[in-house]
Amino acid sequence: MTKELRKRGAEKQFADRAMRVERLLVERERDGVRIDVGRMRAAGRATKLRVEAMRAAVIATAGCEFDVDSPRSTTETLRKLGIWEQTSRPLGEAQMEQIAGDYPLVAEIVRYRRERRRSREIEAICAAAKKGSIYPSLSQCKFADDSLWSASPALEEAFAAGAVLDKAVDGLHTEAGRCLKVLAEAGEEAVLRKDLGARKENDSLIPDVSVVGHREQREAVLLIAIGEPLPVLSPSS
Repeated sequence: MTKELRKRGAEKQFADRAMRVERLLVERERDGVRIDVGRMRAAGRATKLRVEAMRAAVIATAGCEFDVDSPRSTTETLRKLGIWEQTSRPLGEAQMEQIAGDYPLVAEIVRYRRERRRSREIEAICAAAKKGSIYPSLSQCKFADDSLWSASPALEEAFAAGAVLDKAVDGLHTEAGRCLKVLAEAGEEAVLRKDLGARKENDSLIPDVSVVGHREQREAVLLIAIGEPLPVLSPSS
C-alpha cells in the first residue's frame, strides 16, 4: 500500500490527513462525542409536533383513518382510493418516492415518513447519551464526498440541530450547502451560483421535484455533481 500511495503521490496526504482523522475517530469512539442533550431534546419535541401534524394532514387528505406507518395498510388505502392497483404487494419506499410527484397524498406520506425517521434518529441520540456524550461508530470512508459517517446512533440530526459540541468532530461534517457554494466558485458555475444566491430559505433549488425537502435537495445536487448514484427523485410533472 505504501508503494501504491507513493506512486500516486498521495503518501503525504494519507499520513498527514487521512490517518490524522482516523486517529481522531478512534479516540472519539473510545472517549465519546460531546453533544448538547438539552438542544437535542428540544429538537426532538419540535420534530414530534411536526410528525403529529403531518400524520393528521395525511389522514385528512385520504379522508379515512389508516396506519400511515404500515406499508400494507398504506397500500390497501391507496388501492381503495384508486391510486395504486398494479400489484398486490405493499408499496416499498422507493416506489412511493417514484409516484409521489403524481399523487399529492403519496407525497404527504413520503414527507411524513421522512420526518418520522428524523424523530426516531433524534430519540436514538438522546437515549444513547451518557453524561453529555454519545459513542457512535465513525468512519471517513463511507461517502464519496468525504463527509463523516456515523451510526449507533447516527450524528446527522445532532449536526443539523447544532448540538455537536466537539469542535474537532463538527469540523469533519460536510454540509451540502457549503459544498455547493465551493463547487459553484471553483467550477465557475454561473447558474448554480445565481440559484444559490437568489434562492430564499424556503424556495426550491430543484423546482420540478416536489418531494425532496430543503436539506435533501442540496444533497441531491451535490450527489449529481460528484457523480454518485442518485436516490429516486419524484418529478412534480
